[in-house]
Amino acid sequence: MKTSTCSVAASSWLLAALTAASPAQYSPPDKTIEQWIALLRQPPMDAKHPDREWSMAPMALASIGEPAALAVTAVLRDDSPSSRRRAAVSLMAMGAKARVAVPELTARLKDDDATVRQTAAAALGLIGLVSAEVVDGLVETLVGDAQAAVRESAATSLGRLKDKRAIAGLREATRDANGAVRQSAARALRTIERGTNPGTPEAHSQGSSPPEESPKP
Repeated sequence: MKTSTCSVAASSWLLAALTAASPAQYSPPDKTIEQWIALLRQPPMDAKHPDREWSMAPMALASIGEPAALAVTAVLRDDSPSSRRRAAVSLMAMGAKARVAVPELTARLKDDDATVRQTAAAALGLIGLVSAEVVDGLVETLVGDAQAAVRESAATSLGRLKDKRAIAGLREATRDANGAVRQSAARALRTIERGTNPGTPEAHSQGSSPPEESPKP
């Protein structure tokens, strides 16, 4: 896995927005899905578009929900890491309405960009579609990703999915070098083994634990 060297600052506010508000709280200007997708793909601070509309694009598309999910999913395959990050955030905010994105989000667990991997892992847990491919992908991420924040996100999602196929990987992760990963893995393990509540959606927003850019110890 290559480690992304790009800054995560451009996406941190997006992740924080998911903690502060749900898509239902947004009343975006009257634009088509295609227009919002174009904004989603624009680089930050594009002089042709107001910053406010550029910033709103991920949550505006999330508020549209399922009709926009396929178009947002296509952006996950863009060359631009910024576009992929913003698409992943939008799909994470859609939750269960983004089920069509699950195969591509699972593939993004191997993205070169750490924030894309982290957000894809979070989205898979919030969408809630359980399959062998999803669980196996999250377990592989949990035990093998170089970034602690990505591993933590995978552990939290496995707790949300409550699939017993994750138990072995979660047990291994309780010995992770990173304390936050160990705690998330232990919590997920209890969720699966005892049926406890995995926590609030806010705990899964990832805003408090940005991806690191150093190798896994």
